[in-house]
Amino acid sequence: MTVDPASHWLGPAWDVPENVLIAYATTGERHRMPLEEWATHGPGPRHGTRPRVAYDRRTGDELPLTVVPLRYRNDLESRSLIAAGRMPPPWPHAWRTEDWGEPPCELAGPRPLRPHGTVRRLALAGRWPELASTGWPVEAAPSLCDVLDSDLDVPVRGALVDRLARLDFAPAAGVIQRQLGRFVYVEPDLTAARRCLHALSTMTGTAFATLLTHAWFNGWPAPVPQWAAEEVEAANGYALGQVDAGGRWVSAWDIPGWDFGAGRPGSAGTLGRVSG
Repeated sequence: MTVDPASHWLGPAWDVPENVLIAYATTGERHRMPLEEWATHGPGPRHGTRPRVAYDRRTGDELPLTVVPLRYRNDLESRSLIAAGRMPPPWPHAWRTEDWGEPPCELAGPRPLRPHGTVRRLALAGRWPELASTGWPVEAAPSLCDVLDSDLDVPVRGALVDRLARLDFAPAAGVIQRQLGRFVYVEPDLTAARRCLHALSTMTGTAFATLLTHAWFNGWPAPVPQWAAEEVEAANGYALGQVDAGGRWVSAWDIPGWDFGAGRPGSAGTLGRVSG
């Protein structure tokens, strides 16, 4: 069941604590603003921007990011919940469609599916086994993406992810990433989450680059970064990092002396930790 964005927006900063500043980064610069302002206006066209640090406005002391209500954090969890229709979008009033285009699902929520084309009609009719088993041509890939991003309850998500991977449709990388977030934070289903990572590993171009970001991006909870790195290693034939003593994935770029040819630390290398 999805939520209606308009019916859940109750005005600017109505549900945020007072006297909190947040800091976010753009193009190497860190900016501060009151949490009330962030909660009212959101990140704007750089929609992936998120609060990195919270402060007490009065004392300057750093606060845990949990002081920012989940719907305003714009992190992987909140964006996954919004994209799946499980959390109302916090900024439907602030997105300038005329200047920035249609907002992504991570900010606006799932979209109703239009009933044109065979793929969409099968989905709207609930003919899921037929939809999942048909050997669709690459021309059907955009429609398969629309089904996954729609407000329908899709019981064959994993099969459609596999189909998009076989079609090697580059724009599907973002769609598969949203399914990954759904399986990690919404369902949850870690077996299906790894299925998404494997799908990305079989694709080329931007899809494989997306997989690399999952291996190195700190925001994903364990074991997603490690699984992503294992998929990269299986596809490339060499490792791009290791798990440290604390069970955290560390990119090869953060391990001094890493031997990229051998895929392991060099003789002078040590297994470090990612900073931040």
